[in-house]
Amino acid sequence: MAQELLFILFVFAVVWLWLDSARAREIATELAKVLCQRKGVQFLDGTVALRRLRLCDMGSGKRIARVFNFDYADETGARYQGNIQTCGREVTDASLGIYIQE
Repeated sequence: MAQELLFILFVFAVVWLWLDSARAREIATELAKVLCQRKGVQFLDGTVALRRLRLCDMGSGKRIARVFNFDYADETGARYQGNIQTCGREVTDASLGIYIQE
Protein backbone atom coordinates (compact mmCIF):
# COMPACT_ATOMS: atom_id res chain seq x y z
CA MET A 1 0.00 0.00 0.00
CA ALA A 2 2.77 2.46 0.91
CA GLN A 3 4.65 1.74 -2.32
CA GLU A 4 1.57 2.47 -4.41
CA LEU A 5 1.00 5.74 -2.56
CA LEU A 6 4.61 6.76 -3.09
CA PHE A 7 4.35 5.92 -6.78
CA ILE A 8 1.17 8.01 -7.15
CA LEU A 9 2.82 10.94 -5.34
CA PHE A 10 5.86 10.61 -7.60
CA VAL A 11 3.67 10.66 -10.73
CA PHE A 12 1.81 13.74 -9.48
CA ALA A 13 5.11 15.49 -8.73
CA VAL A 14 6.46 14.74 -12.21
CA VAL A 15 3.25 15.95 -13.88
CA TRP A 16 3.24 19.11 -11.75
CA LEU A 17 6.90 19.83 -12.62
CA TRP A 18 6.22 19.30 -16.31
CA LEU A 19 3.17 21.61 -16.32
CA ASP A 20 4.94 24.26 -14.26
CA SER A 21 7.94 24.13 -16.58
CA ALA A 22 5.71 24.46 -19.63
CA ARG A 23 4.07 27.57 -18.17
CA ALA A 24 7.43 29.11 -17.24
CA ARG A 25 8.66 28.46 -20.79
CA GLU A 26 5.56 30.17 -22.26
CA ILE A 27 6.20 33.21 -20.07
CA ALA A 28 9.87 33.33 -21.07
CA THR A 29 9.03 32.96 -24.78
CA GLU A 30 6.55 35.84 -24.68
CA LEU A 31 9.01 38.04 -22.80
CA ALA A 32 11.79 37.24 -25.29
CA LYS A 33 9.48 38.28 -28.16
CA VAL A 34 8.66 41.58 -26.42
CA LEU A 35 12.32 42.30 -25.62
CA CYS A 36 13.34 41.71 -29.22
CA GLN A 37 10.52 43.88 -30.58
CA ARG A 38 11.45 46.75 -28.25
CA LYS A 39 15.11 46.62 -29.29
CA GLY A 40 14.31 46.23 -32.98
CA VAL A 41 16.00 42.85 -33.38
CA GLN A 42 14.66 39.59 -34.78
CA PHE A 43 13.69 36.83 -32.34
CA LEU A 44 15.08 33.65 -33.91
CA ASP A 45 13.58 30.15 -33.76
CA GLY A 46 10.49 31.46 -31.94
CA THR A 47 11.33 29.67 -28.73
CA VAL A 48 13.53 29.61 -25.65
CA ALA A 49 15.69 26.77 -24.37
CA LEU A 50 16.04 25.74 -20.73
CA ARG A 51 19.66 26.25 -19.72
CA ARG A 52 19.62 25.71 -15.96
CA LEU A 53 17.24 24.49 -13.27
CA ARG A 54 17.79 25.01 -9.53
CA LEU A 55 16.03 26.08 -6.32
CA CYS A 56 15.67 29.75 -5.36
CA ASP A 57 14.48 31.36 -2.17
CA MET A 58 11.54 33.73 -2.17
CA GLY A 59 10.05 35.29 0.94
CA SER A 60 7.26 32.72 0.95
CA GLY A 61 9.55 29.70 0.55
CA LYS A 62 11.56 27.76 -2.00
CA ARG A 63 10.69 27.90 -5.69
CA ILE A 64 12.13 26.45 -8.87
CA ALA A 65 14.49 28.85 -10.65
CA ARG A 66 15.03 28.48 -14.37
CA VAL A 67 17.38 30.15 -16.82
CA PHE A 68 16.22 30.20 -20.44
CA ASN A 69 18.39 31.16 -23.42
CA PHE A 70 17.16 32.45 -26.75
CA ASP A 71 18.76 33.60 -29.99
CA TYR A 72 18.18 36.83 -31.85
CA ALA A 73 19.75 38.67 -34.79
CA ASP A 74 20.32 42.32 -35.60
CA GLU A 75 19.85 43.97 -39.00
CA THR A 76 23.24 42.68 -40.21
CA GLY A 77 22.22 39.09 -39.47
CA ALA A 78 24.74 38.66 -36.66
CA ARG A 79 23.46 36.12 -34.18
CA TYR A 80 23.38 36.88 -30.44
CA GLN A 81 22.11 35.11 -27.34
CA GLY A 82 19.89 36.53 -24.60
CA ASN A 83 18.60 35.00 -21.42
CA ILE A 84 15.64 35.16 -19.09
CA GLN A 85 15.72 34.07 -15.46
CA THR A 86 12.66 33.10 -13.47
CA CYS A 87 11.99 32.13 -9.87
CA GLY A 88 8.70 30.30 -9.79
CA ARG A 89 6.54 32.15 -12.30
CA GLU A 90 8.16 35.52 -11.57
CA VAL A 91 10.76 36.89 -14.00
CA THR A 92 13.84 37.97 -12.04
CA ASP A 93 16.11 39.05 -14.92
CA ALA A 94 15.97 39.47 -18.67
CA SER A 95 18.89 40.40 -20.87
CA LEU A 96 19.84 40.64 -24.52
CA GLY A 97 23.38 39.74 -23.57
CA ILE A 98 26.18 41.72 -25.20
CA TYR A 99 24.07 43.32 -27.91
CA ILE A 100 24.38 47.12 -28.00
CA GLN A 101 22.26 48.97 -30.49
CA GLU A 102 24.18 51.84 -32.11
